[in-house]
Amino acid sequence: MTISAARWAAVAGAACLVCACSSFGRLPTQYSVHDLGATTEAPTTLALPTRSIQVRAPSWLGSSAMQYRAADPGSLTRRAYVSNRWAAAPAELVELALQRSLAASNPNGGGCVLAVELDEFIQVFPSATQSYGLIEARLRLSSPRDDAVFAIKPVSINVPATTADARGGAQALSIATGELATSIAAWLQQLDSEIPGVTTGSARCR
Repeated sequence: MTISAARWAAVAGAACLVCACSSFGRLPTQYSVHDLGATTEAPTTLALPTRSIQVRAPSWLGSSAMQYRAADPGSLTRRAYVSNRWAAAPAELVELALQRSLAASNPNGGGCVLAVELDEFIQVFPSATQSYGLIEARLRLSSPRDDAVFAIKPVSINVPATTADARGGAQALSIATGELATSIAAWLQQLDSEIPGVTTGSARCR
């Protein structure tokens, strides 16, 4: 067994001992269900006229499985906790959290569509005793007149987990989702004044 393989075996073994692991589809008789928590602060009104916030994810994030992996770049294996699940697929959870945290500034009329392409939503283990929540996404802003995308921003957020188990991963990803909302609000504020050319961001979204 190589060093990388041995390291991943230790990480996977520790995670399985704490919360159990298996394929993405099979459910045990009893399991814990996690979400991203309630929003306690008033929503931030977005700087640009915005009609809606939409979150999309690839097929491997299309179930409620709580996924994790080793941080080793050589590891090509994704695993899922058996006794812990998300309340819904990650895209649904993130979309609801963003809609609660970010108030669309023009929800009933025109306005840009903010699309969040969720590329990763996972707990990562650098070692058997340490983990962090990782969100990777691409933000796309499209004009209401022709649906043309005129601004794109990649985002990568990782938040250390307080515990190297499913509960710690859920808490870390909840915090990371909050940071994603903050990043989106800051990006749109910047776009409002810094979009190249004569037309400002606000004008493009009307």
